[in-house]
This record gives sequence, structure tokens and C-alpha cells, in this order.
Amino acid sequence: MVHARLQMTRDAVMGAFPADPRPALAEAKAALSQAHQARADLEDGRGAHQHTQAGQAARELAQATAAQRDAKFRATWAQGWRGRRQVAREIASSAQAEAKARERWEAHAGPQAARLEAEIARCQSAVEDLETRHERRAAAIATSNHRFYDLCQTIRGFRDGLEAHRDRMDGVQRPGTGRQAVLRSRLSRGLEHDHRYDIQPDRSAGRGLGR
Repeated sequence: MVHARLQMTRDAVMGAFPADPRPALAEAKAALSQAHQARADLEDGRGAHQHTQAGQAARELAQATAAQRDAKFRATWAQGWRGRRQVAREIASSAQAEAKARERWEAHAGPQAARLEAEIARCQSAVEDLETRHERRAAAIATSNHRFYDLCQTIRGFRDGLEAHRDRMDGVQRPGTGRQAVLRSRLSRGLEHDHRYDIQPDRSAGRGLGR
């Protein structure tokens, strides 16, 4: 009866905890990953953006940026006045091409990039919030489990002590005393057999018979 009531109380306590946020956390992480992938595809002109104006602008911007980087690299190895002048013209030309490509990308992909950045921020915030909720819930459940275990131990000890007191008042020896009870208790709990509590047969019985 006591155990049933304790279990009912525990079930009520567990039911009072907030819902497990792990399913929602998994969904939020998946949404965050998808948003990051969509942003990367838009940046590189891949995936769903491959055949769009935004994708074309992204690829042109990548090419212009690479040309600008190569021109600056060649400038470090330019020889003589003519070589340095030629590289300077290439740097200026590639910088102008990069600026125009970036303007086109901003025009075609800028609004969508801003929406994806907002989506990433929203998903990241949701993930962090759900992770915090999960950690707090797990800590609360662990504390509840510990307290429930301590309560069960206290009640069990009180019950055993009360029964022993009753038996002493009635002058009744409780079952479970003596070497046989110790052995039976250890075996019922699956503990290692202790031969100190073995019940040895009386080898003196029957001596002299048959002589």
C-alpha cells in the first residue's frame, strides 16, 4: 500500500515536469543546419540557386574575387617598372570588376541573404533556449530521483523498525533471524554465497548404528 502510494506520488511529480524538449531540440538543430546550408548555397550559387540570377551573380562575384586575389599575389613578384605597372593595372581592373559583381549579387541575392541570416539567428536562439531547458529539466529530475530514493529508504527503515518493535512487544521472534535466515536473505538478493552461514549436517547422528 505504501509503495503504491509512493509510486502514485512519484508519477504525479514526474507529470508536473515540463515536456521533454529533446524532440523540439532535434528539430531546431535540423532547421539551423538547413538554414546554414541554404546560406552557403546562396553564397556559392549552388543547389536551388544554381540556375537563378542570384546564383549567377554569386559565381561571377567568386570569379572576380579570385582574380583580384591573384593580381595582388602577382604584385609581390613583379619585376621592373613595366612589370609593376602592368600588375597595378590588373589590380585596379579586377577591383572594379569585383565591385560590380558584388553590386549585382547584392541586388539579386541580398534580400534573400538577409532573410537567411535572420533565420539562422532565430534557429540558433531556439537551439540555445531548448538546450538550457533540457539541462534544467535533467537536473530537476535527477534531484527528484535522489529525494524519492531517500524517502523510500527512510520509510522502509521506519516500517522495518515498527514491525520489529511490534514483534518484541508481542514476544514473537520475527522470521528471518539466525543463520538460516541470513543465508536465505543473501541468496534471495543474489549475493555471493558465504560459507560461514552454511548449515552443516550433524555427522554424529547415526553413529554406532549397524554395529
